[in-house]
Amino acid sequence: MQRRQSSGRRLVCPLIVLFLLGQGAPGRAVGAEPAPELIRRFEGNKDFVYCAVFSPDGNYILSGGGGSYSDNQWLPGDQDYTLWLWDVATGKCLRRLEGHTDHVAGVAFSSDGKQALSGSLDGTLRLWDIKTGNQIGIYEGHRGRINGIGLTKDGRVAVSGGNDGIVRVWDVESGKQLHALEGHKGYLWTVAITSDGKYSLSGGMDKVCRLWDVKAGQELHQLEGHTSTIRRVAFSADGKRAATAAWDKLVKIWDVETGKELHTCEGHTDNIEGVTFTPDGRRILSTGGPDKSLRVWDVETGKELCHATYEDQLHYVAVAPDGKLAVTTGFDHSICLWRLAKSEKNPQASKKSK
Repeated sequence: MQRRQSSGRRLVCPLIVLFLLGQGAPGRAVGAEPAPELIRRFEGNKDFVYCAVFSPDGNYILSGGGGSYSDNQWLPGDQDYTLWLWDVATGKCLRRLEGHTDHVAGVAFSSDGKQALSGSLDGTLRLWDIKTGNQIGIYEGHRGRINGIGLTKDGRVAVSGGNDGIVRVWDVESGKQLHALEGHKGYLWTVAITSDGKYSLSGGMDKVCRLWDVKAGQELHQLEGHTSTIRRVAFSADGKRAATAAWDKLVKIWDVETGKELHTCEGHTDNIEGVTFTPDGRRILSTGGPDKSLRVWDVETGKELCHATYEDQLHYVAVAPDGKLAVTTGFDHSICLWRLAKSEKNPQASKKSK
């Protein structure tokens, strides 16, 4: 079935006009920045797309999913548990990586873009050769589903979390499990690791995020304040800030060193599914499920800068390495490419990629 294509129009409105007209129209900015602009849909998936990330050079997107998702439950679909490698410039699928036997819940590239790691509800992490599409490693140890993964910038250390409530730390080269970090009560939905591998952050059904010292395998801080399930966590590129998003409709910004909450970002009107930092650490992007919005926040102030509204629920969000583009996944099986507004420190960010 052919989907209606976006006109790509971008609207910028002063605050006084926004107040008079109301919030929520597609592409409308609520601050000084233009809203993200939808410029492409990647077509082909027949199942729900759970996650998608850019390659380090920004030329490719790797996505994963399978089945469908409703009422907080995974449901059977066409059982497409493959990873899809997309060409950003053309929107074409270049390769499909086959091996998982259940929904793919997390993907990450190595720093050179030659390998990728994925985690699945089949309880395994798998390492892939991107050029050939071959599986070159498998990591087992979780008791049940894996719901989230993270990978250091050098690709040497990975973290994973899932239904067993344990954050597992892995040596990627050897496949050895380095630590099993325990403390959460209930399922884990999300994990992240800093680029340098110093810290990991986890969150899930117990409404508490836990910050870990990866090398020592010890808990450092409990980040408390959310009142519902933690859906996604992320670190800034320098590892100094963390963002958490939950089904309480809030994004929170934290100081990693102290574990103190810096800002609470309010604006979403329903469950939040995704959160990530821009590469320069100055902005946070978040995706709302039922409110269908992609929102941009100022890290320094915690204020919303702008938002765009999609035609269906949005799930995952990631930003390209140069900060010019973002990718979102949706409940309508979509993968969408968005152009982001330029920032003062990156004047080229709004130019169209060729």
